[in-house]
Amino acid sequence: MTMITTTDGYTRPNEFLEKGIQLPLPPARNAVYDMEVYALFMRQLRHEPKARPAIRVFNAMRSTAEAMFLDERDVALMLCGLGLRAPKTAFPESFIGYLQRCMSRQYLYSEPMREDLSELLAYWRAPRRAVAIRLPAYAQARAEEALV
Repeated sequence: MTMITTTDGYTRPNEFLEKGIQLPLPPARNAVYDMEVYALFMRQLRHEPKARPAIRVFNAMRSTAEAMFLDERDVALMLCGLGLRAPKTAFPESFIGYLQRCMSRQYLYSEPMREDLSELLAYWRAPRRAVAIRLPAYAQARAEEALV
């Protein structure tokens, strides 16, 4: 289990890394608007109720777009440029459609795709490593008995 240490010294599991979600990094100092979007996204993500991490990312992205009067696709593009890597379920439908149009343009016209978008597509295509499920002792004994 991947653990992170919070600013107040407590250690807790990082549910995002366990589900294969890489959160974005803060933008450069001179990117003021990107920093506003990033800060609001991280705040919304922290205040989301307990749900699956991909759904929390999606809801935080949607809340950020509503609060800043932006399109969800624009927020997703900005966060993807900052390093957000998550399953397809974490992204709005408009962003998925935009990626499909980018892929068709790349195929038809040999236009290069943005590097961060091509990395996200590679991230989606990469096989996920299996997560080992650890059974309680009594369940493990029953499972072994069933095999014999």
